[in-house]
Amino acid sequence: VAQTTSFKPGAEKIDNSRIFIIENTLYCIIQDGSMVEIDLNAFNDFGYQVKKSSLSFAAYGTAFDADWCEQTGKFALITTDKKLHILNEDLSASVKNIELKNGSLAPTSVCTDGKFIYVNYKNGNNKTTNSVDVYTWDGEKVGSFDITGFTLGTDVNFNVQGIYFIGDELHATVCSWTTGYMKYHDWLVN
Repeated sequence: VAQTTSFKPGAEKIDNSRIFIIENTLYCIIQDGSMVEIDLNAFNDFGYQVKKSSLSFAAYGTAFDADWCEQTGKFALITTDKKLHILNEDLSASVKNIELKNGSLAPTSVCTDGKFIYVNYKNGNNKTTNSVDVYTWDGEKVGSFDITGFTLGTDVNFNVQGIYFIGDELHATVCSWTTGYMKYHDWLVN
């Protein structure tokens, strides 16, 4: 129904371009940690011009992914140095520099609800599971769970690129690949 004009999210061959919404504005984090924004009320055609955002997480490092939680009025931010920061609406730190460690796995996305912060880890060329750590809004790690049940075939590699909520349902965006093709899937996590 709509499309922006092209913009460069970065040239490195790594995952990039994370998005989140605050009220009627869509924010896109690009690889250098800066952001562009889109006014969703005006985003109704195929030539929409994105604009550089004044919102910045630079005080905490290079932004990798973020989520805004309307219920708590706080941000959950992951920086490229593998740290989680919990920020107030004015961007002051509620809790900062929480080390994200899940073996050798790298954090790949963050999502939130009114109770918890969920950090997904990318498990390379996995064929069975993907891990998620759960934190309170005070920064305390309260548990972990694995996303399992993938039925993509024994010769198929995959990883969970991101997790997100639609209402109360947790979804996982899964990239799968084998020789000659790549696919993207949406899985409902129960």
